[in-house]
Amino acid sequence: MLDEQAKGSLLEEAEFLPTEFEGELRMEPDDLWNYWNFIIAGKATVFTKLKTVSSIEFKVGDCIGPLRLVVSENPYQGVEWTKDIQIVRIPYSLIHGYLSSFRKFDNEATLRGRAERWSLGIV
Repeated sequence: MLDEQAKGSLLEEAEFLPTEFEGELRMEPDDLWNYWNFIIAGKATVFTKLKTVSSIEFKVGDCIGPLRLVVSENPYQGVEWTKDIQIVRIPYSLIHGYLSSFRKFDNEATLRGRAERWSLGIV
């Protein structure tokens, strides 16, 4: 959905975590808000501050991040990972810069954010 220059820019800023083989991944709720986290291996359970849904599970292929496009405050309060977790994270500020330039990317990201919002019971 992005051109080659945009893809290259995202890859330059991407971080693969954990940085060490079988290393422990540590993240704070703000990291879930300030980065888009793409799950490559393992699973993550994200805990919320919400009364409607207390947790949501993310698996391989999921992205924790697009919710920020449709919700104004960080609803996350914690996260737990399986031992085999591997993620690629990209700063939201960089993603945000491409949203208005690539309509298809913007639309798809917003749809994913809405789907996550609904799964959390946020209307």
